[in-house]
Amino acid sequence: MMKYISCILAAVMLSLLLSVNVLASDTGKLEKTAFARTSTNDSAAVRLQFPNMIEYMDGEMRVRLYLDESTITTRPTRSPSYTYQTTQTREITGLPRNDPALVDRTWQGMALQDVTFTRTGDRSYTAHAVYAGTATGAREVSYISTAKYFGERGI
Repeated sequence: MMKYISCILAAVMLSLLLSVNVLASDTGKLEKTAFARTSTNDSAAVRLQFPNMIEYMDGEMRVRLYLDESTITTRPTRSPSYTYQTTQTREITGLPRNDPALVDRTWQGMALQDVTFTRTGDRSYTAHAVYAGTATGAREVSYISTAKYFGERGI
């Protein structure tokens, strides 16, 4: 009786963790795709979400399906964007004079904030231009992983 309850509890827990689709062929082979949501894409942590073997009821027959680890894939499901301030310094060499008008006001989508000049020869200057702007990024917050299980009827 206790073993029966344990099997039922294990099946319920598995159904809560995994959402599955089953494909059956005429040859008796079964393929089941399982899905799991995770907060990481670490392959070792994702692998722990999928048991090595699951049981599937095919009518009156219980069929054991085994995980094919090579089929595990993970992709992000939500990537919220964020913005942040950034600065970059650009060095411009070979200028004929120390004139700020020779320096671009914008560069790579950023605005010129400051410029200083260094004499590098008799008639040559190098500008050190500081540009500032806003950059955007994205963070993966959750992931969905899929894996395939295979088995045969009558085994």
